[in-house]
Amino acid sequence: MKRIAVARIDWIILLLTFLALGLGQKFLYLPLIVLSILFNYKKFFNGSLSRNYLIVTSFFLIILISLVVAGIYSDSGDRVVYGVRGLFVVVYLGVIFQSVSLEEQNKMLIAYLAGIVMLSVYVFYYSYFHYPYLTGYGMVYNPFVGDFVNSPTWSNIFCVGVVLALFASSDKSGILVRVLENLYIVSLFWGGVIMAGRAFFVITGFIFVYYLYRRRVVNYLHFAVFFVVIYLLFQFGLDVYDEKLLLFFDRFSDNGLESARWYLLAQGVNDLWHYPFGGMLPDYSSTGYGGIWFHNIFLDLGRISGFLPVLMLVFFVSFVFMYVWRFRDDVLRDFAVITFLVSLIIGMQDVVFDSMGWHLIAMYFSGLIVSSQHVIET
Repeated sequence: MKRIAVARIDWIILLLTFLALGLGQKFLYLPLIVLSILFNYKKFFNGSLSRNYLIVTSFFLIILISLVVAGIYSDSGDRVVYGVRGLFVVVYLGVIFQSVSLEEQNKMLIAYLAGIVMLSVYVFYYSYFHYPYLTGYGMVYNPFVGDFVNSPTWSNIFCVGVVLALFASSDKSGILVRVLENLYIVSLFWGGVIMAGRAFFVITGFIFVYYLYRRRVVNYLHFAVFFVVIYLLFQFGLDVYDEKLLLFFDRFSDNGLESARWYLLAQGVNDLWHYPFGGMLPDYSSTGYGGIWFHNIFLDLGRISGFLPVLMLVFFVSFVFMYVWRFRDDVLRDFAVITFLVSLIIGMQDVVFDSMGWHLIAMYFSGLIVSSQHVIET
């Protein structure tokens, strides 16, 4: 396959475009998209298309077009915007993304995820310092929308921050960098406690287990510094009887992993087949949940657009998992693999289409990397 050389200015604009998409602010990503088109249109027309890109993108085109059609039909402007933005990502940025080397693809993915995490950290700490008396589920103030929002959405994004700290950093970093990385991870853990995010800790536990399993030789320095930082934080910085900690531990002790999501999953799987064109809603009498979302990327996609896009998403996930298995011994693809897995897991217990909606885009780009036929140069 023909490889496209990325010039420095083009490369900087591409990275900034991915970062701005992650930040999700139109005043940032729209001008950068225009600049990206001006500087990279030749790459779009001159680059060849890989077979796996065409397969993955075909799945996504059906999913995104169905979202646009459903948004128009239901008069949901936000859903139309999300679908159109997604179409631009897979058609334009996707062509450029699949045409560069795997090293460059990973950097673009890192830039996109860094934007998501930066926005989430800013929103959380803005809320924390302006409303320190608020803690727990649903108590995060988003200054960009001027209202209190669903806290699990933001605590789940902190999981992506842990992925970046563990898998996007160099294993050869010195002790000072390790200390800074672990202070950063601890700040994410503290945010998870404040927002009482049970899923954050479960998913982060999975990330750590995957990290230890894939690295095989444990980086003792990394984890020694992490536990020292945790010890010092509790010894000198936190009161273990702080109401925020007690609220968090109470949620685990009282509820464990029990959630209405299990009932929503059972109802949704059963009802999906009866609504081939969408329209199903959670049944309050059987789930005890009074909202309109199933908190599952597959079921909510089916609720909005029907069975066909759900089938495409199943095909896409299965296709990527085939390559996860094929390249299971390639640790250099671990960042893309863990990004895909974490995005999928979060999407299966989060409201995807009524929040930032980053899950599908992260799965798309990481899926392209996992299924890429490029050979990583070392």
